[in-house]
Amino acid sequence: NTELIYNAVIILFIMEIDERVFETIDSVNRRWIDKVTRRKEMEEEITMSSSGIGEKSDGVLTAEEIGALLEHTRQLEKRMQLLEAKNATLDLGKSEDIDT
Repeated sequence: NTELIYNAVIILFIMEIDERVFETIDSVNRRWIDKVTRRKEMEEEITMSSSGIGEKSDGVLTAEEIGALLEHTRQLEKRMQLLEAKNATLDLGKSEDIDT
């Protein structure tokens, strides 16, 4: 039990130091932090989703949205088939190397 408490205190201490270092870097070089964390992109996404842009109040998808999702699913299926084919050829190459 004491070891568990000891480890928890160490983790909390390290987290506190991490936060202080982040705050210091943020105050010194805000643009770098924004670039690294993509802060502005995330804020825009949150603003858009909370304002309801592209969403209906009842949560039902439109025919256009369903069509776009179906098309995206088809594209993903094609990519998956290509990857599976490449994987199969790689597996065949490995088994031939092992046999020789």
